Amino acid sequence: MNKILLVSLIIFLPFSSFNQTLGGYIIYDYLVNALHPFVCSPDYVTGMPNDSTWVNFNNNDVMTGNFGLQWTEGNGDELLLETSFNRANYMVRLLLSTNQYSSVYNVYEADWIQISDTAWHYLFIDCSVGMINAPRFILPLDFFSDFGLTTFDFVKGIEITFLQSGGAPDLAGVYIIAKPSILNPVNLGEDKTLCQGDILILDATTLNASYLWQDGSSNSTFTVIQQGLYWVKTTIDSCSSMDSINIIIEDCEIKLEIPNFFSPNNDGVNDVFVPSKIKGILSVNALIYNRWGNLVFTSDDLNIKWDGKTNNGDKVADGVYYWIVNFTDRNNNKSSKNGSITLLR
Repeated sequence: MNKILLVSLIIFLPFSSFNQTLGGYIIYDYLVNALHPFVCSPDYVTGMPNDSTWVNFNNNDVMTGNFGLQWTEGNGDELLLETSFNRANYMVRLLLSTNQYSSVYNVYEADWIQISDTAWHYLFIDCSVGMINAPRFILPLDFFSDFGLTTFDFVKGIEITFLQSGGAPDLAGVYIIAKPSILNPVNLGEDKTLCQGDILILDATTLNASYLWQDGSSNSTFTVIQQGLYWVKTTIDSCSSMDSINIIIEDCEIKLEIPNFFSPNNDGVNDVFVPSKIKGILSVNALIYNRWGNLVFTSDDLNIKWDGKTNNGDKVADGVYYWIVNFTDRNNNKSSKNGSITLLR
């Protein structure tokens, strides 16, 4: 099961602290990679805000990129776009953890908010470098109202299509400005396989948190008695963390039962000596002896299938025979059983 954590521990974040702001917004995450349509260096649009910009896209060019973490809908705006002197019309959609996209949000030139001017280092369409002093523009957007997302959608990246504008479209950066989620995210553990009758307690206990499980319950723990996909969302002061786990339940019974009689007379009834019940057995080695202790038959077949003949094809006489079955079970434990079988044609 693919597992989704809303945010990781602070030490795993792409940067060490939230000490950079842009237009009054604290930056919590940014594009860690991006794909330029002409394979120019991504350095001009990835990373924290700086005085560089990735500029001069052609109209209808498409740029994609991924954030360092996954993010979900919270209180206030979550996304911040940054551009330079040529603010453009954009068609923006967000890439979700399911590899699906959000609904499209259309950005118009008039939507951009101008802040302080900046000395820009930028790229032309041919990837050559230029420099200019120009205004800086930002645009905050909301996952819910602008992209139609809910707290159950997880954003991992973005796609921007640059539409017709007054000049070659620009882009300087894409940032997450949402308040980070719980710093110790809920963790239900790895997917598990249980045996029938087993009970598993999923524990999401977090100090001062509220809980929402897949069935709507709100306890800090959940008792699993059947297989399925289980998830929990923990919330502290409007900050949420979510995790899921897939539980598979199997029949883990280990059983090897051997009959005590068979009649290999080719009448189609009980002609072959086979286990009457075999479960949870991976391999066997069967040994059958006559009453004088001579080995008359061996088999590594799980079903043994003795037809009353030796391994050389010779029929044995009617009577009592003794068997030993060495076997390995599903847990890789080695065991042995023995008994007697009466052969009567």
